[in-house]
Amino acid sequence: MKRTVLSTLLVTVPMCLAGYAALFVAPDERTMHAAQRIFYFHVPSWIAMFVAFFIAAIGNIAYLTSLTEMGLAKCGRR
Repeated sequence: MKRTVLSTLLVTVPMCLAGYAALFVAPDERTMHAAQRIFYFHVPSWIAMFVAFFIAAIGNIAYLTSLTEMGLAKCGRR
């Protein structure tokens, strides 16, 4: 339990600080002004989402390809 809470805090606190810094601390860009600061938050979120998706997809493919006849029988497939 303590490990879960600690790991959650180790991820949540820097993420919140980064969001605050991206939206309020980063200076305005000369041409796009405040619209540029939105990219500082959304692009890393987009990258993290794609990394998580591909990790999950690779894990699911690995699981499905590793099923044996006994594993399928336990699932009720045969």
